[in-house]
Amino acid sequence: MDLGISVISKSNQGLSMQEQRNKESRRSRRRNGHGHQNGQNGKNNDSRQHDGRVPSKYPTFLAGLQGLGELKVFPQFKRVAMHRDPHADEILAQMMLEDVSGRKVFPNLNPNNVEYVDRNELPNDRTFRQRPACIHLGCGGDPRFDEHVHENSKWEAACTLVGRATGHITHPAWVKTIEDVRREDRHGAASNGEIAWMVKLLYQSHGAEETIRWARLAYNAEIKSMRELWNEIKASEKNPKKRRETFARTIEGMKPLSTKTAKLLLRKQGSEEVQWFEQLVVETLELERFRRKIAVETFLSKAKCYSIERRHDRLRMFVVKSDNVDMASVSWGKFKGDIIVIQRENGHVAILTRTALNLNLKRLQEELIQIEPVQGATWVLAGEGGKLLNGSLKFTGVIPTGLSLEDLASVIQRMLGKRGSEFGRGLAFMQFEEDLSKLVL
Repeated sequence: MDLGISVISKSNQGLSMQEQRNKESRRSRRRNGHGHQNGQNGKNNDSRQHDGRVPSKYPTFLAGLQGLGELKVFPQFKRVAMHRDPHADEILAQMMLEDVSGRKVFPNLNPNNVEYVDRNELPNDRTFRQRPACIHLGCGGDPRFDEHVHENSKWEAACTLVGRATGHITHPAWVKTIEDVRREDRHGAASNGEIAWMVKLLYQSHGAEETIRWARLAYNAEIKSMRELWNEIKASEKNPKKRRETFARTIEGMKPLSTKTAKLLLRKQGSEEVQWFEQLVVETLELERFRRKIAVETFLSKAKCYSIERRHDRLRMFVVKSDNVDMASVSWGKFKGDIIVIQRENGHVAILTRTALNLNLKRLQEELIQIEPVQGATWVLAGEGGKLLNGSLKFTGVIPTGLSLEDLASVIQRMLGKRGSEFGRGLAFMQFEEDLSKLVL
């Protein structure tokens, strides 16, 4: 694995990935007198033009391998533990373990010997202590490789934690893919059609084996493409520092890997599996459109909409009783909801808020616990305080709440707003266009 000649930034050692990113961003603004990214405000999108600006998106990559310090070897690990139907960040982490650098850091590990962990296990249940021979990717409560309990859990993902351990996070072929997958895992897909977004849909239609194979095929195509780009820049730029800066500027404006781009790369690289890759996408999106249609029809017939008036704005809240797992995504996408209260047929309730609102439901949790009429029924905060759960698909043994949907709507209006008024049923919002119609293969 060619890591090239690196620029050592001693002042960055010991800082988290986000702290390094913020530090480099401040330096960039001071040098340029502004914080605009390439491609904004009418600028030329060809970021390979040397404009003197130091890229701030990939600080760890710019510091190089030596910026990570001496890589620690983990001889104790012999197999991998991760969730069933692993997310893209865990798939990418497993790919790094199989690479040359991964085998050096984990010399006794067999990355294909996988022990799947039930998602019902809480992330902080420290199950990694019960499996000392397993490296737990995104699960098990090991703060070294489980982002859920890491000190920078808001910014890290399994792929960044493993990438930092193996050095892949500083490698030109891997750095873009790692950052794009990290962003999707922590903040959601920027657009429909991203590989990480498609992975979640593929599990529902084709199962784990084909989904993981499909994702690995796409990511390997991008990694190969990035390696070719690095070799081009390496051949034309002899200065090691400028070489990394030029590469970082080039990939800074690139979009995350999509199904369309992956298909083009596979064709360009002469892959024999491009037809199979494309067929899985077509079948999955066709099934997703059907599922989405059923979900929208269910939402229109069952959902009730409320307005929550706040000091400077108004929130749109939906309440619905349904076992359809797509109620929340329909609310966010088609009907532009801010809050949704979903009660399943078994009585369990989930109160979910749109991520961009950054709402914290701690006060609402305290109020619901106080007025809860059923002894033993619990309300648990999740999602950094933006979700309030009375049971879930994972935790089916929780005692259901005794509060009705009308009671919950009233309490939420009172706790989150000045006053509220019922709008009527979801039918009033049919004018919103369906998001899936915008999908492009």
